[in-house]
Amino acid sequence: MTFTKTQGNLANQLIDVVKQENNIDELNARLQKSFGIGRFINSELERESFLMFLHKKNLRHSSEIDFGDFQTPSTLAIKVCQTLKDFGVRPQILIEPTCGAGNFVLAALETFPSIQTVYCVELQEHYEWLLKLNLIHFLDSHKRELLKIKFYRDNLFTHDFPNEVKTNKTLILGNPPWVTNAELSGFNSKNLPEKTNFKGFSGLEAMTGKSNFDIAEYMMLKLLGDFAESGATLAMLCKTTVARNIIRDSKNCAFTLSNPISFVFDAKKEFGVSTDAVLFYSQTGGRPAQNKCEVRLLENPRKKLRTFGWAGGSFVSDVEGYENVKRFDKFSSLEWRQGVKHDAVSVFVLEEKDNCLMNGFNEIVNVEADYTFPFVKGSELRNGVLKKSNRSIIITQKKVGEDTSILSKKAPKLWQYLKSKEELLKNRKSRIYKNGVDFSIFGIGEYSFSPYKIAIAGMYKKPHFSLVFPIEEKPVMLDDTTYFIGFNSYSAAVYTWLLLNAQKTQSLLSSLAFINTQRPYTKEILMRVDLKALANETEFVEIEKVLKHLTKDSISINEADFMSYTQEL
Repeated sequence: MTFTKTQGNLANQLIDVVKQENNIDELNARLQKSFGIGRFINSELERESFLMFLHKKNLRHSSEIDFGDFQTPSTLAIKVCQTLKDFGVRPQILIEPTCGAGNFVLAALETFPSIQTVYCVELQEHYEWLLKLNLIHFLDSHKRELLKIKFYRDNLFTHDFPNEVKTNKTLILGNPPWVTNAELSGFNSKNLPEKTNFKGFSGLEAMTGKSNFDIAEYMMLKLLGDFAESGATLAMLCKTTVARNIIRDSKNCAFTLSNPISFVFDAKKEFGVSTDAVLFYSQTGGRPAQNKCEVRLLENPRKKLRTFGWAGGSFVSDVEGYENVKRFDKFSSLEWRQGVKHDAVSVFVLEEKDNCLMNGFNEIVNVEADYTFPFVKGSELRNGVLKKSNRSIIITQKKVGEDTSILSKKAPKLWQYLKSKEELLKNRKSRIYKNGVDFSIFGIGEYSFSPYKIAIAGMYKKPHFSLVFPIEEKPVMLDDTTYFIGFNSYSAAVYTWLLLNAQKTQSLLSSLAFINTQRPYTKEILMRVDLKALANETEFVEIEKVLKHLTKDSISINEADFMSYTQEL
């Protein structure tokens, strides 16, 4: 059997062969002899399915077929394979665990003449036919020895890889789904792992979303476990957070990694998605285990940007930078708090317009002044000093869980307003409001009413701290994207603010935080900053320089007050 090089003609010839050859075993034998693809068709039902697919292939070119999947561009697949080759990868066995249309398979065959066996797993039938057709066309167009090709229409989560492919000459290459288990469940997908809290989160953590994980992460952890002792190479495209989680959790996993590298690439350019992404590359079975990962650029693979991972007992984003400031990574003597959570901006947040307070429905709101406070969103914390805001927020409680029914007597205008929005407030999405008191809020306590605050927006890429003053003699409330420390003392607030913006603190936070996460600066990270140790190593002249850099406002400081502040920490 001889096939021409154009894919349209190839499809026509395959249609003739599949129709004419009545015996499926003989048909498979012919195709295997020509191309090495083992067991091409398994049943009469599959023969009919393949014929229908081939007829569709004649109607339009393969690049125009859109199955709604996240396929790897051929140019990116070639770049990935070339980078792996430059780093010494020479596979004999190629495994593509989510092969799709097969762009990675074809790129690997193009790049690695050493490949003798191709092992593919894919759950969707149309991709099986498309991959097989693409392979036939590729093998007919390229003069190379016949391959041993195996295709399994199977769910990767339950697929059992045979020992014969678990070798140190195996390359596991692919692009697993960039979605979470919750998102796939929403699509009614069958390609899901067994329902399980596989990271062992507590009930509260699971309820608030931490048990929602990326499918790619689960797949990669499974593959690393399956090939733990083989010395195989894993190279997968994934979100940056997935690579980070794998390195973080590898310390407690049964597998070990050797020379892991994250090659950063432009996911917006390649896939049209706004997320940070990498090619995660590592060998399995490293001795000793390596729980650190280099970061490089896929466009310039030889240039090392940094290393993230475990440094002693700390998981950090910049191992080298952390070494210079790790003595300050201990525990904060002052407690960081999160801003107010209410999940009903249109009801609770009011904006001043023409001397009136307007809600999100453009309604004038007239409620008791004792229950409204100046309000600042995290996105507004751009200046060193904050003294004004045109927004207010309704505060219904002074502490979490406080009975709000007393508002009907103490604040009847507010009560009437809240009752008018009762249906909306009862339908707030977060589960924390279920079975709670009416009109409840969270992130509220005595600390919320401190007159002075040092605040940072958790979503910013750089750790910038603002000094927040009271407005019209009322403490400012902050939203739940913000973390803050409250102070009754003006002096303590000022020196803490200056100390947090000093270079040593900034360097520590930059080495701890992963800026490609949705919220780089969390309470957990901020509580690691040892303010007392930083104060003891900071000269007053440094504090003066920080103040000069941060603001032109008239803020008075002196060395004696700074020394007193340091002693009180």
